[in-house]
Amino acid sequence: MSNQPTPPSTYILKQLHDVGLPDPVSWWPQTIGWKILSAIGLILLSIWLYKRAQNWWKNRYRREAIEVINTLDINNPQFEYQAFVIIKRVMGYLNPADQALYGEEFQTALNAYIPCDHSKMENELLRRWMQSLNSRKEALNIEEKQRVHQHCLLWIREHQSQGARAS
Repeated sequence: MSNQPTPPSTYILKQLHDVGLPDPVSWWPQTIGWKILSAIGLILLSIWLYKRAQNWWKNRYRREAIEVINTLDINNPQFEYQAFVIIKRVMGYLNPADQALYGEEFQTALNAYIPCDHSKMENELLRRWMQSLNSRKEALNIEEKQRVHQHCLLWIREHQSQGARAS
């Protein structure tokens, strides 16, 4: 296949000579500065992608916990215990010493992971949640279960391991 146009076919135009096409222009930068700039840009993009992948991998436990919390049925009589187990497993993942906590120690540790006060669970609801684990008479009502559910989701999204106690 040729890039040259076909010559004219009429007898009047046969004496004309075609003008040659110029050489194609390369799109690759000709100067070294653009090559250095593109190499730096490629390196920065690679670092950014690596950090994003690392962060995504580091927070996979959050995605898994949120998925499990969202599958819980609030009407299930075992809801309080199931939510408690999920939060305990996440806390145990962050700090293995937290797996043995219960009651007031659990409440303190749970709130220690949250940096700001407005995201912390109210003490009364947290106390009632702990009591509902021990006795059917202390079971939470639907509204309280919904608040516990929402708080568990919020806690999983916002907790920071720097706020936790060291083991």
